[in-house]
Amino acid sequence: MNHPPRFRDLVTPIDVNQKCSFISSSHPVLIHVMSYNVLADQLATPDFHPLQTSQELDFAFRAPRIIEEIRQSGASLVFLQELDRIDDFYDEKLKSLGFSVVYGQRGSQDGKKAKHTIAIAYQSSEWLLIDQELIDLGEVKKWFLNNDAFELGANRNAMLCILQHRESN
Repeated sequence: MNHPPRFRDLVTPIDVNQKCSFISSSHPVLIHVMSYNVLADQLATPDFHPLQTSQELDFAFRAPRIIEEIRQSGASLVFLQELDRIDDFYDEKLKSLGFSVVYGQRGSQDGKKAKHTIAIAYQSSEWLLIDQELIDLGEVKKWFLNNDAFELGANRNAMLCILQHRESN
């Protein structure tokens, strides 16, 4: 059975000298960023992913590969979507890689807490968390003139973290 290529096989590698940087005091600081939809267990079904085998959809198979992908990325900031298994997996594994993590709450459906969330993980040796806020995108809708055309569906959140690089003034 043919499987879709891995994400890293689809992207063009970026030369380290061309990565995004900002000026901090008198020298540039490279920022390595990763955004990763880790696929929540409740969505890891053949109905949603018919090209994947049962083994590939099983969390026990995916979990070590997800952590290895994050480790190999070298990112100091990681933005995660569809995150579940926080208490029994991600929290410990991300901390073992040197990350501090700010978790969002995806909202609720029918009064029940949603089963997956979003998170921002940052290398604590490089970043200091200044502030954080969870944004309900349903509330953002009212900011648009034609707000009926701005429909994201229920339980859509975004997270904002203000981080200070430890090398900046």
